[in-house]
Amino acid sequence: MTNRRIEKRLKELKKAIEDENISYGEFAELQSLRKYIKDDEVLEEWAGIPEKTIKEYIDYLGYAVEEGYVDEDVAKEIIDNEEWEKVEEMMFKADELANEKGD
Repeated sequence: MTNRRIEKRLKELKKAIEDENISYGEFAELQSLRKYIKDDEVLEEWAGIPEKTIKEYIDYLGYAVEEGYVDEDVAKEIIDNEEWEKVEEMMFKADELANEKGD
């Protein structure tokens, strides 16, 4: 599917959402197209994209690799598989550790 076709299809899916007429098949399709969604809160929410942007997750992984907290191959695998919940968990644990040190 070309980028232009993907953008058109995302617009069609958004219209189906707004019209409250999205099917289970379209919902599944939207989730499969999630990596192409950019700056659209409605589509992000319906596609199950976490509140933090993917860019924030990638930036955090870059920082973690630079600081030696995460192996570069592991970070690449997380990005390739879109396992953002793993990044969310890392961020949560880092916050916990920082809070413990601050106490």
